[in-house]
Amino acid sequence: MLFRKGIEVGSPHAHASISAYCGFNSEKALIDCGPDTEDKNLILAITSDLPKLAECVSEMKETPLKSVPNDHLGNLISTALTPECECCGIKKKKNQPIGDPDELYFQPDGWVCPNCASSEDEYDTCLFCGPDVIYRADQINDRGEYTEHDGGSVMDDEEKQDWDDYIENLNKDL
Repeated sequence: MLFRKGIEVGSPHAHASISAYCGFNSEKALIDCGPDTEDKNLILAITSDLPKLAECVSEMKETPLKSVPNDHLGNLISTALTPECECCGIKKKKNQPIGDPDELYFQPDGWVCPNCASSEDEYDTCLFCGPDVIYRADQINDRGEYTEHDGGSVMDDEEKQDWDDYIENLNKDL
């Protein structure tokens, strides 16, 4: 692992740090009991454990990692585990999976950085899922709905009449 400042860290310390960040006591425990470490979407399968990372680094013998603030080290590991943007190729901690991570058995359709997601015509968000969930633009209809929510923003005549009556009732005493 090489940091911007030119600090080199040996692979045993790097592996121990990554394992601790992922919530495991050792690289072996991560491999044996953790998520598939070969999965490019590994970042979605882990919950970061900064206290365990701090404990792990503090127990190491001499290492440049001791001079790196724990939250900065956690950000570096998170960035390293996050896939690169499919448009610009940049790895950022803020890269987002394409699709809804809250879906059962979610597998991203790719990853995109916030800059590319907002500047490209290839991506869009769903009215119902909110601005934090990115989809491919062709999966969003002209009403801003993801295919699973198609028609959700359209009221039939009865629904519209119910809302009109409700609004009229609220405003009658004003």
